[in-house]
Amino acid sequence: MTLRSIPASMDPAVVATIDGELDRIVREHRVDVLLAVESGSRAWGFPSPDSDYDCRFVYLRPVDDYLTPWPGRDVIETPLVGLLDVNGWDLVKALRLLANGNAVLIEWLMSPTTYRGDSGFRDELRALADEVADRDRVARHYLHLGRRQWRLFDSNRSLKRCSILCAPQWHCGGYTNIRTIRSPRCIYRPCSANVS
Repeated sequence: MTLRSIPASMDPAVVATIDGELDRIVREHRVDVLLAVESGSRAWGFPSPDSDYDCRFVYLRPVDDYLTPWPGRDVIETPLVGLLDVNGWDLVKALRLLANGNAVLIEWLMSPTTYRGDSGFRDELRALADEVADRDRVARHYLHLGRRQWRLFDSNRSLKRCSILCAPQWHCGGYTNIRTIRSPRCIYRPCSANVS
């Protein structure tokens, strides 16, 4: 089943531009975009007026690209244009990072905003993440993020920065104390309602 879930609060013109950028990536890079989601503050429920659109995607290259002894890059990065930030990881890279405790793919899998994707792929990848994600490494990932955000908060006392600071602690509790992966939006929502 095809996935698409765009909140009414997102600018339709920006969403159309992101869709066009994903179509261009598919054509020019000869890849299949398996899942494309919104990440960052918009996915977490507390965008500021100047928040960019962080479209992140997982892609699959043609089989021949995986059989060469000279593999190409495992990321597709597009230039930041205005509020658009569109970047993706090759599936092999995404799986490798997941197995090594990088929590970013888990966040992507749980994003409530989906530009495109296949529900079967997402569900299978969620199940795999639940099995292979090392919760201690994920916790360290968020603790490191929390330390970095604290230093930034300490320098400018931004309420948004405070929400970003709290997010790692909520994630650590969500990923280390329960068996199943929880959605970042569910975790962030109570604290973020008043953040502008």
